[in-house]
Amino acid sequence: MLTLLYFSFRALTVPQLGDAIAVNLNEPTYLDIQNRLQDKDDVRSIYPGLINVDIIRNNGTHTLRIAHFSVQEYLESDRIR
Repeated sequence: MLTLLYFSFRALTVPQLGDAIAVNLNEPTYLDIQNRLQDKDDVRSIYPGLINVDIIRNNGTHTLRIAHFSVQEYLESDRIR
């Protein structure tokens, strides 16, 4: 999840991230529906404090972003490789 959020060009919604992590990359590639995230609470329970859930007021959509710049710095560091 953190990798997807880090490299996305725009904020992802909960359903978008849920579908992205449900993709099984083994050959053949397929969408594993049982691995989908159900809602924003799933994200909060997996990465408490690392991902913020924001609400876009005009349509009530929940978008996700990395919570702190320090998390982003860590993802860019040589230590994670």
